[in-house]
Amino acid sequence: MNHPAHLLGPFVFAAVILTGGCTQGEVSVQQRRDSTASSTIPASAPSRVDIADEPGPALQYQAGPRPDTVPTPDRSRWRPKMPMVRAGSCPGEDCTYGKLVVACVDLPLFATDSMRAKQSGVTIRKGDTVTLVTGNLHLTEPGIVLIKRDYEITEYSNSEGGPRQPRPDTLRFFAGDTLYVLDYLELGDWNWWYRGNAGASEEFWTGVLQRSYGPGDDQRPAISVSKTRGEWWYKLQVNQQDEGGWVRGGRGRYVDRKFIGLGSDWKCGSDPTDSEESDLSPPA
Repeated sequence: MNHPAHLLGPFVFAAVILTGGCTQGEVSVQQRRDSTASSTIPASAPSRVDIADEPGPALQYQAGPRPDTVPTPDRSRWRPKMPMVRAGSCPGEDCTYGKLVVACVDLPLFATDSMRAKQSGVTIRKGDTVTLVTGNLHLTEPGIVLIKRDYEITEYSNSEGGPRQPRPDTLRFFAGDTLYVLDYLELGDWNWWYRGNAGASEEFWTGVLQRSYGPGDDQRPAISVSKTRGEWWYKLQVNQQDEGGWVRGGRGRYVDRKFIGLGSDWKCGSDPTDSEESDLSPPA
């Protein structure tokens, strides 16, 4: 078909623009696919996993598509390596270290946080007041959460009851997968391991690890079928001049009542089963 000469210029320009737009769209889709296929974690998964930090309420978010947090496709890394040490773990809103505690029983101290370690030669006597320096959670088995349906997290909860904050990425979970629970943070938030990546979020499952219950819990996208297994170790210090030592705390934070916080409402000798701090199954 013959076109008037004065229309050829605009016609050719429009065709170029349309072709370029389609090409650019195809490139963007291919880049996202390539990015998804190539996302991996380092070759050797660490035996100690740092606690994931949650952004503060002043999270800055720019409009635009969120990148997915894509798990590794290598199934051999989908289950976390055990045993795992959660160094400095301190669950719960009121959990703090660096405070004074009172020994409920005589406590022989170990040089390191291991039953294979030698005793340091220092024994804290019942009734002594010492400093609780820090605590390490030794996991032998992670908790198991089964994903019942596809689910994604695009927002952070606000601990002060304000509006939820958008995440800079999207966490995606897929039906039939397993999420491995590591340790509790606070306000319903947990550290976990999913498809080879460590992460953290508020609980979106029901079952044995559910901290609170409400309407619609049976409709949650996942169910917890087992608790984590492990034991706590605590570092105690008699005074600032000594290096201190470690004591095995058992299956939950303070649950064995080997020591209590100075001025605490807890009492030495109270029934450990009454404690809500027992997040772990007893060590195997």
